[in-house]
Amino acid sequence: MTALSNKALISADGKYGMLQTFLDSLKRSGVKNFFLIALDDHTANAMRAIGVPYWRAPDVNTLGEEDNHGISAKKYKLLLEILSLGYNVLLSDADVVALRDPFPELIRDSDVEGMTDAEDARRAAGETIVLDEPEMGWSRYVYTNRIWAMNSGLFYVKSNARTVRLMQMIHERLVREKAWDQSVFNEELIRPSHGHHRSPQCTVRVAELTIFANSKFVFKHLRRQGASGGKAPALVHVNFHPDKWERMKSVVAR
Repeated sequence: MTALSNKALISADGKYGMLQTFLDSLKRSGVKNFFLIALDDHTANAMRAIGVPYWRAPDVNTLGEEDNHGISAKKYKLLLEILSLGYNVLLSDADVVALRDPFPELIRDSDVEGMTDAEDARRAAGETIVLDEPEMGWSRYVYTNRIWAMNSGLFYVKSNARTVRLMQMIHERLVREKAWDQSVFNEELIRPSHGHHRSPQCTVRVAELTIFANSKFVFKHLRRQGASGGKAPALVHVNFHPDKWERMKSVVAR
């Protein structure tokens, strides 16, 4: 398991900040096979100070700004390096809270197994959408399918030629396009081959919403319903709320 961060999320001594809340939750959950991808010397030194394994990553250039989305865009090149060494990776953003060990919950039957941005299981698994064009008469109804976005901040990816190619394709686009990395991630992962585009043909699994939970599902539904089967989610990603650190702390308290 790995995550990447820069100095904006933790103090120099490693004892204060959103990243520290994330790391503390991992320790409590029992996750041991983790290292942090440090994007600057400040973060690397903080990890050294608190004894967290880290990789001081090389600089990665994309067209993104130095904000949350811009930092996120750097991870595909770095994931490419790890996957090329033969390691499977559970990639997490730093605005995630671990409540229990996520590894026993992975099904591992697909190239990419990731959190959905949907707030219910029906939308996550895919739904049929009907377009009505009355002017077409007998053939007025056109059927298509829609799934909610796979979140690019929490997914498990196997090391193989298909996923290496996927990371290459995403990184190549982010180098030449000023685009949201999650949109590019979904386009390259889901869209079939067409025209001159050749899909990497990765298999995809939508992770169980009650186990790998987005914050809309947690704050809109789960906190009122109670945990499914008496179990809290393994990971909660605070992706829908801007007050990320406060939400992370409230998930821990809850």
